[in-house]
Amino acid sequence: MAHVRTYRPNVRVGNWREDVTLEEDTLKDFLERKERGELMVQKTGFLKQNILKQLYLTSDHKTFQKCAKKSRLQEVIMEHQANFLSWWKVLHHDPQERLEHEGLPVPANSKVLISHCKTNQALAVVGQHILWTPYGKEYQVTAVVVLTYCSSSNIVYSCRTLYGK
Repeated sequence: MAHVRTYRPNVRVGNWREDVTLEEDTLKDFLERKERGELMVQKTGFLKQNILKQLYLTSDHKTFQKCAKKSRLQEVIMEHQANFLSWWKVLHHDPQERLEHEGLPVPANSKVLISHCKTNQALAVVGQHILWTPYGKEYQVTAVVVLTYCSSSNIVYSCRTLYGK
């Protein structure tokens, strides 16, 4: 029976002034944060409104001020407006067969390279660079071409893909 209230709710007992002041401060802080749009409910609502808008994958040449956050490679971002920086082409993963497959439909679940038309850099996921976003942990997406040498000493362009090959 220690927690049973023997008084009416409007009876002031103990440290009542401190409790009232604390409740007023909490309400005031809540209203200020609501006014500024800092409540988590408002942030998720804003995120849900913007998540369904059409976005375009764009990229441009790497500069000292304009590059990916962690890897410092060519930056790939999403923008609301389409322009020549958002033109990409799908290439066959094997360089020997690219010319044969040019202009053909891409079969489902096939390995491909997505290459930026202006910079000729391939879309890549850098495995060692992880970013924290509102959605959780994500790998950094960049545009980069990795050179590998074949046995015939010809330079073949390939790219690090989601498959890790």
